[in-house]
Amino acid sequence: MSSRKRISRNDPCPCGSGKKYKKCCLNQYQSGLASKAGATPASPTQQQYANAMMLRNSGQFEAAKKKYEEILRAWPKEARAIAGLGSCLIRLGQRERGLQEVRRAVRSDPGDLISINELTVILFNLGKVEESLKWAKRAVKMGPQGAKTYAMVANCYEKLHRIEEALAANKLAQIANPQNKYLKLQQAKLIARNGDYERAQEILRETTRAPGLQPELSRQIFGELGRVLDKLKRYDQAYEAFIQSGLEASRTPKAQRFKLEHRPAFIDAYVKGLTEERLKRWKPEDLQDDSWTPTFLVGFPRSGTTMIEQILAAHSAVVTTDEMPYLDHLLREWARIIGPDPDLGKMVDQLDAKIILKLRKMYREKVEADQEIPVGSKTVIDKFPFNIIDIGFINLIFPEAKIIVALRDPRDCCLSCFTQDFELSSAMLHLLELDRTVNFYTQVMGAWLHFRDIISLSHITVRYEDIVQNLEFEAKRLIDYLDLDWEPDILQFHQRATKRVISTPSYIAVTEPVHTRAIGRWKNYHQQFTPLLPKLELFLKEFGYQPEA
Repeated sequence: MSSRKRISRNDPCPCGSGKKYKKCCLNQYQSGLASKAGATPASPTQQQYANAMMLRNSGQFEAAKKKYEEILRAWPKEARAIAGLGSCLIRLGQRERGLQEVRRAVRSDPGDLISINELTVILFNLGKVEESLKWAKRAVKMGPQGAKTYAMVANCYEKLHRIEEALAANKLAQIANPQNKYLKLQQAKLIARNGDYERAQEILRETTRAPGLQPELSRQIFGELGRVLDKLKRYDQAYEAFIQSGLEASRTPKAQRFKLEHRPAFIDAYVKGLTEERLKRWKPEDLQDDSWTPTFLVGFPRSGTTMIEQILAAHSAVVTTDEMPYLDHLLREWARIIGPDPDLGKMVDQLDAKIILKLRKMYREKVEADQEIPVGSKTVIDKFPFNIIDIGFINLIFPEAKIIVALRDPRDCCLSCFTQDFELSSAMLHLLELDRTVNFYTQVMGAWLHFRDIISLSHITVRYEDIVQNLEFEAKRLIDYLDLDWEPDILQFHQRATKRVISTPSYIAVTEPVHTRAIGRWKNYHQQFTPLLPKLELFLKEFGYQPEA
């Protein structure tokens, strides 16, 4: 989407509320801007804010950042522009600086509701939920517009597993903003968490019929409806809801920005360019820098990586990163230093020890900046499932690293991905349809099978089914692999997880004692899976699963 496109008063508001721009953020921007002492910005500035928001909503954070910088060149103290800039910086990987900017925005204008709301969302997304809740409670006291922030209060309470308080906040949010259909979705989610799936599906069905729903909100509503119907064992209806959720997702501006062929092409480039000879060029003794080395926890999404992470996080000598894209930053830096080339083999050939040591140092600095405790004396677990695609790159940069590969029955894994609510990316775009999910699974895990036999990295595989059926044995196997002493409290990891903020869709499941209910769940959708099963036969065999239903 072009950053030059102007938003007319009658266009859908870029904030995703489902209202027209003139009935939503235009009035908010105008009233906020007009209240600034000493100056009344011209109309184009209002359009610049709207354009920046539109770019952010479509995932174009670099372009949005430039828009905010453009505003700040004319109005350096404009709080909401500072806050918007900070938000973009965070999405571009500059978490520390971005958060500093948003805090500066609030300090510069403590009465600016938009900046405070920006801060609450950022703190929430960074896992600082208690602090986010504090600011959200402050915002709700700032008049009628502030009262709408009760939705954020409810989100915070829900993340903290305080469901009754979340429902109370949602009720107040609906009183303050009765036309906002997102609040109906939020209410249904909370009611479902209390186990009243019938009532939840009634609310969701009614909300799907609301006029003027934006694709992003519609995607979330149909996805939640599918999950609730699955709980009610109405599997055919659930499947139809998941299909509709995927269709709505494909209509969002963010989805249209990604190219479906990008990730598969990148995987192919890895397989062709990172040969065994190239992977083993650098040995650990060639890259000695007297610092800590991470352990990478990888696997296809929904394969049990979050549960493994929480098991390990319960150990006193372990620090986990909760899905931060640290390797993505290294890949971009690698391309910046050497120059991007579709032939990754040529890029590898230009690596030398000096560049690798620089990338290692950059990685550690980013991790240490994000952690609130020193990590040097800890075992650092970098959990990011799709880093399994980057196994060859890990071998180049950290040849001494250990790898934990999470596995799960490919059928259950693919179904869980298809039914889950992921933030859209070039990878997650492949999970909007079941057949597309299966195809992507075969590409990703096929690449793993290829690299498994040629990497020099130490690695261990852990199956989801083995963990839930014999937790103590598998947990001890993991702890032994990491050369740590056994701590019995690890077996109560789910109790500790209730006190942690977990960013992945598994944040509810890992607060429960382990169970086997999710094993064989794909059989409920056997009819939909039947034509896809031949594609998964190789992986069932390789990972030790029975091919029959």
